[in-house]
Amino acid sequence: MAAGRKLFITTQASIIKDVFWEKFCLSRGLAVMTAPNAEERKACWNARDHLWKCLDDNYDKAESCQKFQREFEANCPAQ
Repeated sequence: MAAGRKLFITTQASIIKDVFWEKFCLSRGLAVMTAPNAEERKACWNARDHLWKCLDDNYDKAESCQKFQREFEANCPAQ
C-alpha cells in the first residue's frame, strides 16, 4: 500500500473516531472540549497576564485579585 494511501486511511479513521466520540459525549450530556482559536487564546493569555500582574502588585494576596481571577476563569478553559 502506498504511503499516501495509508496516511489518508489513518486520517479518515481518526476523523470517524473523533466524530463518534463527540456524538457519544453529547448524547450523554458530557462536555466536548475543542481547541481554542487564536482569538480565544489571546483573550485567555491577556486575562492570565492581568491576574499575574495583580498578584505581583498585591504580594500574592488572592483576595485582592478576585475580579481578575473571575476573568481568567471565564476566558481560559479548564485543562
